[in-house]
Amino acid sequence: MKLRELLSEVSIKGFKEALLLGLSEAEELGKDILGMTLSNGYGIIFYVDPFNDEIIYTFLYIKNEIKDENLKLCCLFNRGDNTYFIYQILNFNEFIKKYCDGLEVIYVEVIKDDLEDFLHSTMDR
Repeated sequence: MKLRELLSEVSIKGFKEALLLGLSEAEELGKDILGMTLSNGYGIIFYVDPFNDEIIYTFLYIKNEIKDENLKLCCLFNRGDNTYFIYQILNFNEFIKKYCDGLEVIYVEVIKDDLEDFLHSTMDR
């Protein structure tokens, strides 16, 4: 999905600014995974090509299990005593409409270290 396409369709407060900042930082660092935290605690992970402004995959990073036809369980990630469910978001626009109405972005970062390594190894499968 092209960046312009995504930005024109998402109305989460602060989304555009956060995504552009994250992509800029990813390009500078030579990284390809961004994380965005929403005001309800959901984490959205973007696997990107920052040099071509392309979103390759989107994932939901969350502490509880969700049953939804638009989410495909990808893997579980353990951090300390916490287990996180990571779902591939199959239709990002539908996901936004269903789960993100009225939310805002509170944090964006380039994913690194253990989670970055884990996600790369998972996507390689």
